[in-house]
Amino acid sequence: MAYEQLNLNVLAYTSGYTQWHYKTDDSYEDVVTEGYFDKAEDRLCCGDKIDCNLAGCSDYAILWVKEVSVGGVFVEVLAATAETVGED
Repeated sequence: MAYEQLNLNVLAYTSGYTQWHYKTDDSYEDVVTEGYFDKAEDRLCCGDKIDCNLAGCSDYAILWVKEVSVGGVFVEVLAATAETVGED
């Protein structure tokens, strides 16, 4: 599937930092794929955090926006449920 602009919402904002919530039916693998958040480059800033409810809320991940540039949005996983990343 693809990034949905309306599913990315602000949870908190202060001093140039935004904490976001993103809900999607997409899988963990989809959301962490390079380029997934590229359409949000006008909304996201380096250092922002995205709390993600994935796969219809059965999985959860916290992402850190490490770079926003003309080349796109690059995120790093800070935390995820064990099921999300395939651990036992």
